[in-house]
Amino acid sequence: MHYIRFLKPPTLSPLPKKASGGGASSSSASSSVSRVGLQMTARITIASDLGDSFLSTDLALGACIVGSDERRLERSRVELSWKAGSRQLDLSLVLSEQDAARSPWPLKWPLRLLVHARDERCAPVELAQVLRGCHAVDAGAGAGAVLSVLSEPLERTGASRGSRKLLRSLAVDGPDAMEIWEETGESIARHIWDAGLLLSAYIHSLCYAAQPDPATPLSALLRTILHKPGPLRALELGAGCGIVGITLARCCRRHHPDATILLTDLPEAEDIARHNIRCNNEPSSHHRDPATTTSGTPPRLNYQNLDWSAPLPAELETAQLDLILVADCTYNPDVVPHLVRTLSALLEHNRKAVVLVAMKVRHESEAVFFDLMADAGMLVRDRLVLPLPVLGEESQEIEVYLYSKRYES
Repeated sequence: MHYIRFLKPPTLSPLPKKASGGGASSSSASSSVSRVGLQMTARITIASDLGDSFLSTDLALGACIVGSDERRLERSRVELSWKAGSRQLDLSLVLSEQDAARSPWPLKWPLRLLVHARDERCAPVELAQVLRGCHAVDAGAGAGAVLSVLSEPLERTGASRGSRKLLRSLAVDGPDAMEIWEETGESIARHIWDAGLLLSAYIHSLCYAAQPDPATPLSALLRTILHKPGPLRALELGAGCGIVGITLARCCRRHHPDATILLTDLPEAEDIARHNIRCNNEPSSHHRDPATTTSGTPPRLNYQNLDWSAPLPAELETAQLDLILVADCTYNPDVVPHLVRTLSALLEHNRKAVVLVAMKVRHESEAVFFDLMADAGMLVRDRLVLPLPVLGEESQEIEVYLYSKRYES
């Protein structure tokens, strides 16, 4: 899996008169404009989830300006080429007054920049497409997905004001997309990780597919939990930007509108997690058609800081839970003992709860997780491997485990 990210946030500036066809730039404060001359610039990279490797094959990209009504201004579109061995790519989009005037609709401010793979087969727009994988882009290139990126809105002033956020948008149920914001800084806690993305797609398949693929005992047991009568109570550990818990909440709009889902992580992830909760607690503003928006009251989706090395807060010691979610939390073996102790404490008062763990094994030291879970009396109820095609490289995989705790009779 690869992710397009902004190394330098987009900036917007007026074009010189000659470049803009000789006309004056608009300074109207209205929400639409029909005549404008502007330039949008940015610097991107295409990297792995942790940013420790870059796309190693050529890829054709497209970029265009998007209005606040989500319409793409095709006359601003540029075609780019990412070359194997690259680490970054500069781009510039120019929209002249004449191009804006020839647009079939007024340009709606504020504007955003969209960058995507031109081959739709490797640019998923639906969460379900992530799980199914992507087709080969060309002979010998292999399969794999590259997630598109949308910038924060830019006003007429053009100043990016040090914007450090970028948006991933994936359809979950109809046109009402799930929007997950990431930060472009160095903190990997505020990025989407591969295991979280694949686990989200897997949960989505259990909720929406008539028959999940793959169909396994793990799938059957999880479907029983997700479709159980009464409210669903779930907690996510190490939520990061919150994609797994938010996906579960979006799926529960149909089956469990009375569900309660709590995202937890360290304070450094709080801002981005709360931001994503706010963005997804209500349907997107441009998708509020009652005929297409999922009915039902959104589940209660909340956030709480939680340090695994500290004692479990009193309110969590007695919290009633059905499901605990853990995605890509075993990469640092130093914190794994704290993670296992936290899981054991949560299950002490929730003997029927299960733990769903997704991991992309990155090094051998992560095996300590399995040893400590066994020592804590945790039983593996089932295991599933989800293939993760990687464009231009050998395929990887995400391992999914379902745990419950063994109690002495």
